[in-house]
Amino acid sequence: MKAENLKILRDNGFPVPPFTVVTGSEVDLSFSQAETFAVRSTFEGEDTGDSSFAGQFDTLLDVPRAEVASAVEQVRKSYEKETIRAYREALLRKSGEAPSVVPEDHASRTAPVLVQEMLHPDMAGVAFSSNPTGLLNEIVLVVGEGLGDAVVEDRADTTTYYYNKDDALYYYETQGASPTLETGTLETLWDLVKRVEELYGRPMDIEYAVCGTEVYLLQARPITTFR
Repeated sequence: MKAENLKILRDNGFPVPPFTVVTGSEVDLSFSQAETFAVRSTFEGEDTGDSSFAGQFDTLLDVPRAEVASAVEQVRKSYEKETIRAYREALLRKSGEAPSVVPEDHASRTAPVLVQEMLHPDMAGVAFSSNPTGLLNEIVLVVGEGLGDAVVEDRADTTTYYYNKDDALYYYETQGASPTLETGTLETLWDLVKRVEELYGRPMDIEYAVCGTEVYLLQARPITTFR
């Protein structure tokens, strides 16, 4: 589902780094001339409106071309983690059904894996098209220096922006030596986030990267819980 969401964004004109989905033993990188890649999980039950599996699978960053095939296998092995089984069982108890990590008609060696051009951003982070606390008219945007995984895993100082969709006013809170975004980049991000929510018709959790003056979307998934 992660790759499907990226395809939807790409096909609707959003800035998404080139990617491919590996479903067999052969890894074809002819889609890109990049030297390094991000290798991540993707399957039908992941990042849906009912389940996220966020952070539960292995994600390998900055993988050299020559090592992508072995990275794909490592990600596939992470589909079998006990924590993932426990999460699926919890979903089963809650809703009566749970998504399969590997489709029944596939062996683990053919489970889909997302391979995407690796970016080396100046800043990256996450954006919620509606505040997960329940404020649906407020966008929340978190940014930190470097790669977004440090932001997601709370390993970097961050700046958090709060944008009111009704009056287009915003404020922000800084943490330590966290960076701030230029006005033009902020306006680009507000526009992208609102357009993604409009495209999907529901509140979305979005990962992004900022490289110079360019903004890229790395992932989009529905917000599954509101506090």
